[in-house]
Amino acid sequence: MAAAAFAGALGLKINQTLLAALLVATLTTVHAWGWRSSVGSQNALVLLKSALVLAFVVIGLSLGTNRWPTWQPPHASASFPLSPFVGSLFYVAFAFSGWNAAAYAASEFRDPRRDVPRAMLVGCCLVGVVYLVVNWVFVANLTPERAIAIAQESGRLTLGHLIMTQLVGVTGAKIMSAFMVVTFLSTMSAYTYAGPRVCSAMAKDGFLPLALAGGQDQVPRWSVVLQGGLATALVFAYQVQEVLQNIGAILTLFSALTVLALFKVRFQKTAQARPSTASLIAAAVFVVLSAWMLYYGFKDSPSLAGWVVAICAAALLAYTLTRTFSRDVV
Repeated sequence: MAAAAFAGALGLKINQTLLAALLVATLTTVHAWGWRSSVGSQNALVLLKSALVLAFVVIGLSLGTNRWPTWQPPHASASFPLSPFVGSLFYVAFAFSGWNAAAYAASEFRDPRRDVPRAMLVGCCLVGVVYLVVNWVFVANLTPERAIAIAQESGRLTLGHLIMTQLVGVTGAKIMSAFMVVTFLSTMSAYTYAGPRVCSAMAKDGFLPLALAGGQDQVPRWSVVLQGGLATALVFAYQVQEVLQNIGAILTLFSALTVLALFKVRFQKTAQARPSTASLIAAAVFVVLSAWMLYYGFKDSPSLAGWVVAICAAALLAYTLTRTFSRDVV
């Protein structure tokens, strides 16, 4: 959906919803085709995405201003806007959501015990640095008033396009928007690669139909198709900001539940490896902050709470049915 929005900034006369669905269908086909095309296309897109982000940062830092911004947010008040701030963290959670994706494809690493932790740590640190630098370019060079003025003049609503219009002109902004479409394709490709591996692992453990597991050393084709179908449904059902907020809340909740499981493992007598005290402290901080985000999110948006409740209810129903009809699930 974001890729389609940047394509719209190029002046393409195409329905953005249909374009978004077409992009999902294309990447679903590529990743379902086979392992070699899946990994090869993903590696190429990641390299291109890294180059594009680096180019954006270099242009922003070299041609833009690097002075500490003095502008104030619209409707600024004397007190800190805690509720809007916490609500915005769901978008940040979504932006960081891929840092743990290496764990989903652990079985396809040559040395997963060594490579997966390295990939997760390096990925998280790199994303954190890039996130801060890219946002510095935004806040140092684009005031709210200037963003509104440029948007009214050009009809463009994407921040990346607005920044490039200001720094390198309309032609440069169109080139950057074209590159941003490719960047989002890389992100889509990463999710299309990693997500089905979760379904595959759950199918092998008996929590989903066996057809979703895929064969030995083969792409879990039906899991890829399933995720593509779900993504297409979201494209037609919601606006992009609704998707970001809703999925951000789901990611926050289930990440917290996953981390909370460390405490169960720590005090489980049959556990072969128990988390350290430092790990439990970090886990507690993460869970508390996640609960804090969800509290304010539900308080300010009852529809968000309804979305999360519906997802959890569907998951609990599916789990109950799975336990009823499968003796292997514990």
